[in-house]
Amino acid sequence: MLDLTYPQKVHLEKWDIDVKPYLTIESMALIIDDLIMCENGLERDMKLIAGILVARTDLYDGEEDADYTYEDLVYSGFWYDLLNACPILRSNIETIYREVEDYLGLNRSIIRLIDSLTNVVESVDVSKFDLTNIDTEQINDIVKKISDKIGE
Repeated sequence: MLDLTYPQKVHLEKWDIDVKPYLTIESMALIIDDLIMCENGLERDMKLIAGILVARTDLYDGEEDADYTYEDLVYSGFWYDLLNACPILRSNIETIYREVEDYLGLNRSIIRLIDSLTNVVESVDVSKFDLTNIDTEQINDIVKKISDKIGE
């Protein structure tokens, strides 16, 4: 039988803080939801770091600790020390970014498709069709013209 144990916490001696060295599926889902709403990559990075620190450390438990900035956490080396000590966490971050990129890529594709369809529909001259007594043959003709435009 496999011994499937994993560390429950890692102590960062230099910073005197305990870290749970992985994210739960629930934590990853919450962070992904937050990152999807971000306007740009920098905002995503900041929210990712904050989300992980809130979920897996006690850094933000006290009011006095709430003043840490992105610059404090990254430029001090704390964030990189944490990542080096927690390889599973790095893997979790890769998964999070992959999920966010998949979502955003699909979202961008849908927006481009809607724009294309809107342009095609706007370019079709429906004044040539008698829409008061429209029949199946006319609908097929309109759909064919739209399909032809999409194929261009």
